Amino acid sequence: MKNVIGLPARGENFYQRTREIEKVIQSLSNGNNIQITAPRRIGKTSIL
Repeated sequence: MKNVIGLPARGENFYQRTREIEKVIQSLSNGNNIQITAPRRIGKTSIL
């Protein structure tokens, strides 16, 4: 996996976070707001 600095990970560089993405979709579908917090360079932007 390549470490691309400054851009969201896409394609083969994106580590599948299926469970997290399902939780985000479910929360937003129910009309809830979400907040994604984590240390920098952990993949928050890529999930969005």
